[in-house]
Amino acid sequence: MVVGELTIESELVVIGGGPGGHAAACRASELGVDTTLVDDRPALGGSWLHEACVPSKQLVRLAATIRGARAAATSGVEFSTPRIDIERLRARTDETIARIAEDLTTRCRRQEVRHVVGTARFESGRQLAVAGSSVAPRLRFRRAIIAAGSRERWPDGLRRDHPRITGTAEALRRPSLCDRVLVMGGSASGLEVASIYAALGSTVTLVYAGDELIPHADADLTACVATHLRGQLASITPGVSIAGVDDIDGVDDIDGGVRVSFDDGSPPQDFERVVIAIGRASNLDDLDLARTKVQLDEAGWITVDECLQTTDPRIFAIGDATGEPMLALKAAHQGHLAAERVAGWESTFDARAIPAVLFTEPPLAWCGLTERQLAEQSIPFAVQRSQWVAAGTAGNLPDGDGFTKIIYDPDTQLVLGVGIVGAGAGELIAESALALEMGAVLTDLAATVHPHPSASETIGALARGPTGTDGV
Repeated sequence: MVVGELTIESELVVIGGGPGGHAAACRASELGVDTTLVDDRPALGGSWLHEACVPSKQLVRLAATIRGARAAATSGVEFSTPRIDIERLRARTDETIARIAEDLTTRCRRQEVRHVVGTARFESGRQLAVAGSSVAPRLRFRRAIIAAGSRERWPDGLRRDHPRITGTAEALRRPSLCDRVLVMGGSASGLEVASIYAALGSTVTLVYAGDELIPHADADLTACVATHLRGQLASITPGVSIAGVDDIDGVDDIDGGVRVSFDDGSPPQDFERVVIAIGRASNLDDLDLARTKVQLDEAGWITVDECLQTTDPRIFAIGDATGEPMLALKAAHQGHLAAERVAGWESTFDARAIPAVLFTEPPLAWCGLTERQLAEQSIPFAVQRSQWVAAGTAGNLPDGDGFTKIIYDPDTQLVLGVGIVGAGAGELIAESALALEMGAVLTDLAATVHPHPSASETIGALARGPTGTDGV
């Protein structure tokens, strides 16, 4: 470390302290690489911890508890109407976030990762300026990993400072009990917010500009989720955006509501809260990447190869900075792999084994290639599907309303993709992710003994059909 001109030299600089950046920094230091982590927040964790995943999962569990209590009535068990202490709920979320942030900082300290608080931008392909840092206003590096994350997109012409209009981050971090809520956007976070607020007792209206929900998943999976959501929400309308928002009382009255007009010409509607969930945009604008050899794709994301190396050989990029899928688990996995590349390992990234989970009610999970992707690539495939209610075991479970599919190569029976809709889908998909990682064929899944009775049995049952080993 050289302090001559207030410049710190580090073998590796990681930009961003979210799940990807934190994983990269700790793994690199573990492998003996002198590492500096730069993040603009004093508390590590990025939007994953402070805005998105962690706050939402607190509410997802609460929503599941409320729905479970209501559903128990069909089995003869009745509960009184739940009373929700919203301030206590918010405090609990804040406590959880603070605890995880402290744990992340402790891990960095134990791994001897140098943590610099400030906003980084490139001065060249070898040096960073860090605004707001008196400790390291400049950093020289041999290698850099960009883990800058992403931010919520916002529609043009809509005020960001209106007390009744928020993004998903605010809706999840600071939930409120409202009679009428509008969610604009069919993104994963939008569907989760809609499902959560419906469980909390709000009448929720969902509109989205596109033609389909969750276009990255197969249509049969999303159709199953949409059917359930229609039973929870007041309405779901595709091909619609907000045209205008007016205060009902003519002022920004925090105790009032808003009147929303739509671009399809339908009558305006009144809401207490409007949540914008139209996807995410890159955080790359302020990095001055033009001073490096890093190139972006047409959508504005960093171009990387299977080694996660950018077009500047000294710089790697991971997580949301590289575009879809924008998942914390992808960022963390890529963080480990990029750190290993810096340390001289031959690690490579394969997106097919990355599972995606949508925490609606019911949840949806998938991994591998989708039917659409396979068709676009002209890859032959076959599909096995099963409704849980049609399976003697899963259908007899309390949450037996679900759906499983396996996509495979009809000649080699290589597993190409798996999709699951139903209670516990996020846990059930792990087996399939392992199957894809190890290059499993259907006989591998068919030979696996699954717990009974359980929804996981549908995976084994589906695999047995094409292998000629059908039966118990």
